[in-house]
Amino acid sequence: MGFCSRCGKELAEGNLFCPACGASVTGAYGQERDFFEEKELTDKLHRFLRYERLAWKIPAIVMLCYAGVFAMMSFLLLILAIAEEPVVISGFIMLWLVHIPMFASISIVGFVNIKNIDRCIAALPTDPIPAISRCGSVGMIVVAALFNNIALVFVIINFVFVKSSQQTISRILNRREGVNSNDCSFN
Repeated sequence: MGFCSRCGKELAEGNLFCPACGASVTGAYGQERDFFEEKELTDKLHRFLRYERLAWKIPAIVMLCYAGVFAMMSFLLLILAIAEEPVVISGFIMLWLVHIPMFASISIVGFVNIKNIDRCIAALPTDPIPAISRCGSVGMIVVAALFNNIALVFVIINFVFVKSSQQTISRILNRREGVNSNDCSFN
């Protein structure tokens, strides 16, 4: 037996709604609704993070291949540079100082983001906070803008999703901590 949180009337066991005022009774129905709300949020986060992961992975692999090709080209130029060709020496320097570090850094940033996304996806069923923090981060938008414009699209989609779902996220986090959702807000 319990009491209605809205009107205070005593409730019979198993009531889903208060017979006096019609308010939803937090119990089996409320827990089920909460479960589905959280599952829907985590499913969307999972799907969006998988898309973002793919957007980081493809360019990272391509850039790694470019870095390998340029490394081979620079090795050939090094062999020609030993023959003291001045034009070849400048090409060798250009490859080593500009192209290879650029392609390698883009590839490294891509693989680091893939690893972080994998960690977020693995933790998502039990702890959505790392995924929410990652998707709601302006820093991720900056990193994607600097290193991968394809991933930038998905990073922005994740950012907008998390910001537009703030109330749901706040309720889920407060429910996990056992706090009334009206007392706190998610920032």
